[in-house]
Amino acid sequence: MIIGLTGGIACGKTTARDIMLRYCPMAFFDADTTAKEILADPTNQEAIKTALGKEAVTEENKPNIEFIRETIFSNDKAKVALQQIIHPMVIAKYKELIEAAKKTNTNLLLDIPLLFETGADKDCDAVVVVTCKQTTQIKRIKERGHTRALALKMINSQMPLSEKEAKGTHIISNNASLKRLDSQIRKIQKTLKLKQK
Repeated sequence: MIIGLTGGIACGKTTARDIMLRYCPMAFFDADTTAKEILADPTNQEAIKTALGKEAVTEENKPNIEFIRETIFSNDKAKVALQQIIHPMVIAKYKELIEAAKKTNTNLLLDIPLLFETGADKDCDAVVVVTCKQTTQIKRIKERGHTRALALKMINSQMPLSEKEAKGTHIISNNASLKRLDSQIRKIQKTLKLKQK
């Protein structure tokens, strides 16, 4: 089974994923980690500078994360340009894992923030959407050291949570305690008939 996992920024998707994998160990793909690896790859730095400007790469030929974050959440054209570099590589990687999972008839969890935006949901047998209140999102983003203004830009740059919820097959509301989050995940696992540890 191919299970998609997505949600809004700071909704607790990673925490939900870790709980799910603890109870039901399976292969998984982390799109954010893969994107960071692509961004840090020295062979991609020239393309990144072309897309976002010279300041996007440091003198040590490493990505200037703060500059990149501010740029893509303030400039849609720059955001699209960077996505055109990263997305094809990310897609190629998870497509390989999907093919392998299908051949071996094993479960695969796809942790992809832009699951619907990139069309990856079409490869999934089920899609779990992790959601929470916007006030909670803002609070969590600010706790990471960002301003409220940037938090709102990050949230507004993504597909509205209401749309993700409408497209998902299973919804996790992460506004309460870890115990509540845990309980919701266990119910989904039983519904999907995933082998539990």
